[in-house]
Amino acid sequence: MEWIKVEDRLPENYGEFIITTTNEGVTNQFVYQAFYDCGEFKSYDPREEFIQASITHWMPLPEPPKE
Repeated sequence: MEWIKVEDRLPENYGEFIITTTNEGVTNQFVYQAFYDCGEFKSYDPREEFIQASITHWMPLPEPPKE
């Protein structure tokens, strides 16, 4: 899996993803797990809101380990 730039494309369907955000122009400073719904990424924590403009990249969650 590779990171996908939000300017290139967004997820086609609802789901869980890993996202990176920028803080004062420093890309990949923060990595979060988020869900995508209704055209935007949303936080699982209701106290925390992602600013759409600050999200730079996304990728699907990896498969869990198989035992």
